[in-house]
Amino acid sequence: MNDARGHVLVVDDEKRTCDVICFNVEARGYSVDVALDGDSALRKVAARIPDLMILDIDMPRVSGWEVLDLLPGDEQMSRIPVVILSGRDSPQDIATGWNYEILTYFTKPFDMSDLMGFIDRVLGNTDECDEDGPE
Repeated sequence: MNDARGHVLVVDDEKRTCDVICFNVEARGYSVDVALDGDSALRKVAARIPDLMILDIDMPRVSGWEVLDLLPGDEQMSRIPVVILSGRDSPQDIATGWNYEILTYFTKPFDMSDLMGFIDRVLGNTDECDEDGPE
């Protein structure tokens, strides 16, 4: 784990989803933290501002929408880039996500290589992900 590459917070109540994403994020050299519900996510963000948050919507206690409602209360937290990763795929849910000014909205099931490529682009680490290697 290398914080210089970026720190990612994965927020999802499905532990298996978190485990798979974390494995792939760490394999790319990022540090990663996990929250299994929105309340835990808010505590983790308060302790350490991530460079990127991957956020599910349907979670116990505090939903992803509620997390997004609470983040703007703090100037630093309001600038966290957010990627929604949700089983909710209705046009209304996706539009709601865009109203929060998220970076993108992935629906489950999702393509891991698409998610990892997006993370690399957001965190500015696309050069090291070239399959052909350095030129």
